[in-house]
Amino acid sequence: MNTNKKLNLLAWALSASAAFVATPGQAFDLTGKSYVQYGDAQSYSLPILAIQDGCTNPGCAYYVASSPGAIKGLTVLGTGSGGQQVISNFNGMDNAYSTPNGTNSAPYWAPSAATSNGTQGTVQHNGANTWDSSLSALQTYLAGQSMIFFFNNNQTSSGGAFDQSLAAWAQITVKDASGAAIGIYDLTNRGTTAGVGGKYAPVTAGGGGTFNGNVANYTSSGAGPVAGNRASTDYVLSGGQICLDSTGQVPVDCATPGASAPINHNLGANQAAYAILFPELNAQLNSLFGTLSSAQLANYTMSVDVRLGCDPATLGGPNGPICNGGVGGDYGRDLNSGYEQIFISTARDVVNTPVPEPGTLALVGMALFALGRARRRSVAR
Repeated sequence: MNTNKKLNLLAWALSASAAFVATPGQAFDLTGKSYVQYGDAQSYSLPILAIQDGCTNPGCAYYVASSPGAIKGLTVLGTGSGGQQVISNFNGMDNAYSTPNGTNSAPYWAPSAATSNGTQGTVQHNGANTWDSSLSALQTYLAGQSMIFFFNNNQTSSGGAFDQSLAAWAQITVKDASGAAIGIYDLTNRGTTAGVGGKYAPVTAGGGGTFNGNVANYTSSGAGPVAGNRASTDYVLSGGQICLDSTGQVPVDCATPGASAPINHNLGANQAAYAILFPELNAQLNSLFGTLSSAQLANYTMSVDVRLGCDPATLGGPNGPICNGGVGGDYGRDLNSGYEQIFISTARDVVNTPVPEPGTLALVGMALFALGRARRRSVAR
C-alpha cells in the first residue's frame, strides 16, 4: 500500500471517529445561571449546573477539576496537597496556606502563621491570618477576566448526610496604599444586612441564603463571624444534599413531591463543588485596575480571611453535638477528612479536556491496526 493510501485510511478512520466524541457542554459561563446569595457572594452549585447542562463527566463545562495537577497553574489560596507547583503562587502573592490533609486533622481551619507557606516577593499590609495579594499581581493574573473562587468539599460520608457537610465563612478586604479598608465583602449565612445569621441548613431547608438574591441588600460591617448555634449562625453550610423540582430548575426540599434524587456536593478533592462570585468586589477591582497605574496597584492589597469547619466559639464547643452533627440527624460542621482546595480562576482558565467515548478509541485503534497491517504487507513484498 502506498503512502497516500495509508494517510487516506487514517484520515477516514479519524474523521469517522470524530462523530463519536463525547460533546462537552458550552464553555464555562455563569451568565443567567441560578445561584444562592450569601451576603456579598453568589454561590453556584457546579453539580446542579452540570445536570442542567446535560453533561456531568470530565470534559464537560461545569466539571471543574481541582486535583493538584489541575490547579497548579492557578492562584491557590489553600490546599492540603504538597509540592511547590501547587503551593507556590505568582510574585506579589502569598503562597497557598496548608489546609488539613487527613482524617485526624483539626476540625477547624483558618489561615495562620502555623499554616503559612510564605510569600512570593512583597505584599504591602500583609496580614498574618489572611491570604494576601497585591492588586498589581492580581491584575496581571486575571488579565481582564472576572475573578471566580472555587471550592471543593472533601468530607467523609460513612456516617450519612450529617458528616458530609462543613461550615464555611469568608471575608475579603480591599486595602488602599495606606492600609485602610476601601471595600469589605462577606460570604455569610445571611441574605441581608439586617437581622442575624440564618439557620445552619441548605437554602431549601431554611438556610440563611437567598435563592437568586440581590447582593446589594447586604453590606458588611467588617466584623468576624458569629458562630452561633443550629438556629442562627454566620457560617454557610457547604456540602448539603439538594434536590430539584419537577422542572429541574428550582432547588427544593428533597421531601417535596416530584423532587429529583438528592444531588451530592461532597465531590471529593479532585472536583470543585462550588463556584463563587463577588459581583461588587469584581466591579471595584475593575474600577481600580482602570484608574491606577501598576506601580500604584502594587501598594494596594486584597486580603482573604477564610474559616472552614467548626468554630471553637460554637455553642457547645468544638466537641459538642452542633459541631459533630451526630444528634438527630443534623448537619455537622467539623472538617473530618481534609484536602479541601480553595483557588481563584476565571471562566477563560477553567480547563475542561473532552474525554472520548469508547467507540472513538476503538475506531482510532482500528485505524492504527489497519495501518500496521498495511505496513507489514508492504515490507513483506
